[in-house]
Amino acid sequence: MSMQPITASRRRFGRWTWVVAALLVASSWALGQESTEVPDSEWELRVCAQPNAYPMSSRDRPGFDNRIAEIIADELGAELTVHWTPFGDEQMLRTLHRGECDMVVGIGESVSGVVSTVPYLRAPYVFISRVDSGVEIDSLDDPELAELEVGTYQTGLPSLALRGRGLEGILREYAPLPGPSGPDRDTAILDAVQEGEVDLGIVYGPAAAVRVQEYPDLFRVVPVSPETDLSDEIIQLFRIRTIGVRPHDVVFRERVNDAMAARWDEIEAAIESYGVLGLSVRRPPSQPRLDEATVRIGLIIPAATREALPNRTIGEAARFGASLGDNYVARRSDRTEAPFDVLIASAPDDASAVRAAERMIATERVTAIAGGFNPTQAEELGRIAQERDVVFFNIGATSDGLRDATCAPTTFHVQASGAMYLDGILDWYAQDGAERYYLVVDEGLHGPELEAHFRHRVEAYPNGAEVAGVSVTTRSQFMFLNEIEEASASDADVVVLALAAEDEDQFLAQFDGRGIDAVVTSVPDLRTQDRTFLFRFLQSAPVASGHARPVLWDTTSSMHGADDINERYVSRTGEPMEATSWSAYAAVRILFAAAAAGAADDTATLTEWLASDETAFDLGKGSGVSFRSWDHQLRQPLTMIQIDPEAEWGSRVSRRMEFAAVVGVVPTSFDEDVAVESLDRLGRESGEGRCAP
Repeated sequence: MSMQPITASRRRFGRWTWVVAALLVASSWALGQESTEVPDSEWELRVCAQPNAYPMSSRDRPGFDNRIAEIIADELGAELTVHWTPFGDEQMLRTLHRGECDMVVGIGESVSGVVSTVPYLRAPYVFISRVDSGVEIDSLDDPELAELEVGTYQTGLPSLALRGRGLEGILREYAPLPGPSGPDRDTAILDAVQEGEVDLGIVYGPAAAVRVQEYPDLFRVVPVSPETDLSDEIIQLFRIRTIGVRPHDVVFRERVNDAMAARWDEIEAAIESYGVLGLSVRRPPSQPRLDEATVRIGLIIPAATREALPNRTIGEAARFGASLGDNYVARRSDRTEAPFDVLIASAPDDASAVRAAERMIATERVTAIAGGFNPTQAEELGRIAQERDVVFFNIGATSDGLRDATCAPTTFHVQASGAMYLDGILDWYAQDGAERYYLVVDEGLHGPELEAHFRHRVEAYPNGAEVAGVSVTTRSQFMFLNEIEEASASDADVVVLALAAEDEDQFLAQFDGRGIDAVVTSVPDLRTQDRTFLFRFLQSAPVASGHARPVLWDTTSSMHGADDINERYVSRTGEPMEATSWSAYAAVRILFAAAAAGAADDTATLTEWLASDETAFDLGKGSGVSFRSWDHQLRQPLTMIQIDPEAEWGSRVSRRMEFAAVVGVVPTSFDEDVAVESLDRLGRESGEGRCAP
């Protein structure tokens, strides 16, 4: 397909017409950016933009990329907010990957680390000369070019094209000047043309448009021809601009593509209003409308990006687990009767998770969202789900407060609670005759709820168990010598840690080798159930980390069909299946079960079905797995695992699987005939929750 330059009327934009258009754009941009509050729209579209890259993007006089962001936000029913990000594309991508924004307008088509939309502009390099110079060059192959002096970039693509034609002698290459957002590569060349230092300049088209706006009758500007130079090597003499989102935000990317297709004429007009030359770009195809009969679950995860975010390992595990659940659905013959879809959103931090939830509810019409990788995030997602009338599956947060004071009627907890893990520990170690228990608890992670539950359950144990003591810590305390001394002095049989991952690592390292005759185990968070973190424990505390600990799931589980689930997961991913993988897999399976049962048509019906005493799930954990009506916690057995201190860590999945193994299941006296009653021995007692309407 031939790619033609835009019309002459688009190339030559009159001074007053441009002024009026620019004022209109600036006014709308300023009005849209007065606040980051989003009270009048369903969701917030947060965009990274450069503050000093006019005519593409600017804080003071908005550019065409800013205007395109407005058009996309309007089409998708979002409130646009901006995170101003100086210093070019690399910093822009880092900001995107950290979650400080969710979309970047103006990313190149081949830039790695983003998922890109279809192009909206092919901006060529241009020849620029003074009208009064009489220079009228339209092609790099024009023989008159050899008689001129040409200004362009140092070691830039135009220089390569000219050198490939043996025209080194006509080149004058200009070094970048310091600029507010990094090196300014264009101004020196444009000044040289304007002041007559060179006969002709070759610069990036949008940069030339800015100078033409200032001096509309002074310059002649045409696209460089050929667009793709083949004289010496393949050189693309234009830049493709797209819109980029985070890796794995494919669903969001498709929605942006839809918005571009719907408002394509406005996008083209916005670019034209800045006098920017453009080569032809095909209008994006329109996508089919959403099928209202399809039940959708939106999984909101901290997927891996270039930034070393602490939760990315468990985020990837959740993504793989959801994929396994989707594979299960795809193999079911009743899928055609219950149309079902699993959607992924990448959210590196709490704020981006909130935006992703609001976006998926508004644009994808999901029946349920799943996520919650810490208590704050889970509470916010639960609040949003209740406000927007969808179900939220908490697959990550263990805090008991989420099952009580901050629980919402549309929230269901797939992840086990801190109280369940604690009860599993008491049940397990009571078998060995342990009587005295000491708790070290993070006040922010679990708060007073877990301490109260600990005291209540230990004192109620029939074997004469005692509370040896409790230490309450703060997040990132890192020094635990006082707590260790108090635990040692208490003559505890078992020291139970309820700490964040890094704090638990510090405690174990400081505890190890002190000769304290006590078992150390933990109420885990998401990361401390992952083998990569358990290996870190073994490295820092080879003795203290060697005791049995509870997890939600383990890749060496084999009962009740768990071996089949684990085998399929390992064969698909090459990774062990662990807690986060299973919780995401379970959320998908649970919602599909609801769809297959005809219980997912509306939120009221779905929540009633999920909380019913008649509803149970086959998730590789045996019978009785169901949601409690009073706190919407999934009742389920927990797995006790133990690190093998002799195992060698390695890159092979078999080595990582052998690193730890199942040593038992709690509750230890599980009775299949009264499965629900047996499982209710773990966690909060009946009537304590506030999840029910």
